Amino acid sequence: MKKRVGLLVVIATIFVLVLGYTAFAVDKSDAVTAASNLTIGASSRFAAGSPGSRGAQGGNVTHINVTASRSTVKWAGFFGRVATSIKLGFSTDILYDFGNGNTSQIKTVFASPDTAFNFGNLVNATTAAVDSVWGFPQGHVDSATRTFTVSDQTVAQVSNVKAVGLFAYTAGNGTSGNSTLNSQIYNSSIFADTATPVSTFDFAFGTKVVLEQRDFRNQSVIDYELVVPVNTTGLGGVQTYFFFLDVE
Repeated sequence: MKKRVGLLVVIATIFVLVLGYTAFAVDKSDAVTAASNLTIGASSRFAAGSPGSRGAQGGNVTHINVTASRSTVKWAGFFGRVATSIKLGFSTDILYDFGNGNTSQIKTVFASPDTAFNFGNLVNATTAAVDSVWGFPQGHVDSATRTFTVSDQTVAQVSNVKAVGLFAYTAGNGTSGNSTLNSQIYNSSIFADTATPVSTFDFAFGTKVVLEQRDFRNQSVIDYELVVPVNTTGLGGVQTYFFFLDVE
């Protein structure tokens, strides 16, 4: 069997030389937990707005610079809260229920196209590998290479991960509207479970949990923000992701 995951159910090592540094695989198989219960909220996309217009008069020549903003089709985003419960049991039979865990015990949110992603061999991955597998031209401004430009991050005990800093608002108590826009709260990062990923199933995308911040709209209290690549089939394209939590 190619993959293995030793996981409980909750809500929502090799050496490899990459770009001149040595990356050590981290075994998170005992800590990462499948998130089987997802509470789905609103979903939307960037709105480009209405087209601009200008009257055309016969005989006139007009200088017009035309600019448009459009939604990317290469990436999808997720954000929300996290929670976990701790149990002792045999399969689905519970010997003892410890109740809800402290949210401070939840360290990382992961999403992967593979329901059996091998968290026992968690390593960093390159942006070039993501672009290659998903078919993104590296010259595009929204390619992985040009998007994940934050380097030398350590997430889930994996060092030298590539990340992108997402917009969020920092709030001292998680509920205040007096917030500051920040791109350093949630660094969405790239992982793999093999040194040479060649399939979408070889990848996971994760971010550190930072409790009780405010989302990029400054509307909701959140604990994470995350982006994942999507098959390039247009705005209607759908790729399934499975969610996991790294729980102490």
